[in-house]
Amino acid sequence: MHITCVLGLSYGLIHLSQRLGSSYFLGWFAGLAIFSVPVFLLVILREKLFQGRGSKYWLAWTGVFVLYPILLFAVNIDVNALGFSYLYNLDIDGSFSYSLLAVSYLALEVLLVLSSRKSGAKSKASWLQSNKGSRLAIVMVGLFSLFMMLSNNFMSKYLQDLSPVVYGFRFVSYFIQLFIIYISYYFYYYIHHHVLYSGILREKGFIAYFLGLGLVILAFVPIHNSLISFFPVVQDLKLHPMGLTNNLYDDLNYSLAILVLIFSFPLIVTIEWYKQANALAELEQAKSKTELDLLRQQINPHFFFNTLNNLYAMSLTQEEDTPQTILQLSELMRYVIYKGKERVVSISDEVKYINDYIDLQMIRIHKNVDLKFDVDIENEHFKIPPLLFIILIENAFKHGIEKAASDGLLHITLKERDNTLLFECINSIEQNANSTDQGIGLDNLRKRLAILYPDRHELILEKSTSDYKALLTIEL
Repeated sequence: MHITCVLGLSYGLIHLSQRLGSSYFLGWFAGLAIFSVPVFLLVILREKLFQGRGSKYWLAWTGVFVLYPILLFAVNIDVNALGFSYLYNLDIDGSFSYSLLAVSYLALEVLLVLSSRKSGAKSKASWLQSNKGSRLAIVMVGLFSLFMMLSNNFMSKYLQDLSPVVYGFRFVSYFIQLFIIYISYYFYYYIHHHVLYSGILREKGFIAYFLGLGLVILAFVPIHNSLISFFPVVQDLKLHPMGLTNNLYDDLNYSLAILVLIFSFPLIVTIEWYKQANALAELEQAKSKTELDLLRQQINPHFFFNTLNNLYAMSLTQEEDTPQTILQLSELMRYVIYKGKERVVSISDEVKYINDYIDLQMIRIHKNVDLKFDVDIENEHFKIPPLLFIILIENAFKHGIEKAASDGLLHITLKERDNTLLFECINSIEQNANSTDQGIGLDNLRKRLAILYPDRHELILEKSTSDYKALLTIEL
């Protein structure tokens, strides 16, 4: 991108000198590229030499983009000394070209820095509509004003006989005036966006929209230009069409306003499109949140129904383990009621809940079960949605272990590697057992996974004559 600045400036300088030829263009391009070597080196190597954006990086950045241009300006090296005089041979002060190049690089770097600081959570639309977008517009207008002053032929002639103090004061004064003039054209963008586009075009169609454009141009441009004509910079440096013609109704004086209206249209369309996209995304997010809340509310009764049935069966037989079972059940209920409402919980809490649930079931069923629960987690603190695996384990007990005429098998594996979570549950079943893929539990699990991990999960259910396997893979 930085080479584009050199190309653009070379193109501008041949037009400024009115020598339009390939040799002049190549001469300027070669000369400016040599002076830009430090810039190119920093841009190419900054990702390798500087990890992140620490103090060393900003020190190098300041040296290349601020101090180096000041040094070139102070030394004022003759551009013809580069050996390309036979190519361009232009009577343009070297410091002038350095200044333009430095401003171009600085403007580009400001854009890149602002762009890199956009939050990933924010969309481009929110950035365009935020204060950052407004500040960027102000910076761009200021840089454009400075560029116009530095590239103006009348400036050096008008200020050449002034003392340094007066020269500096006059320069700042002209810059402020020019900035006010150019920033005032925001008025046309505002009217175009919030009145003509958002109001008239949407409500009354294209005919009324084009009539509104004509009204804005014919009614406001003469008034605007009459106010601009009072700024001394217009007549002194000819940096506005009013400085070239005193006729308010000359076609040239309408050009800037018309250009703003034309080029603002695609920007307005882009902003409005992103606003609609954001609104749809927010509605979809709200819908997903509502669905998740409803699914969580269904999980609790489903769990309580199964567990209370189990407890009722134990109370009928007056088993000694009933009090301990009630205590364990209270702990499980506490987790479901409080942790189940949270968006995410730590994987260690979820593993503890699964262990407690398995212990409770083993006390109740009184069978010899080949039970294994293998946990292999690299990061025990990473977060997952609560009660994500319990449905599969409940089904393993309800449709497999409990209905088995003999001893059963239950092997559970939970692994996490490279931001991928794998949960596998294998349980024995009777040969003539019905499919376990029934009830609201699995339906809720599928819906939750579709909302929480769209296109990032896979749930495989496989049934054989002797066992049932559930394999869930999630890309975190």
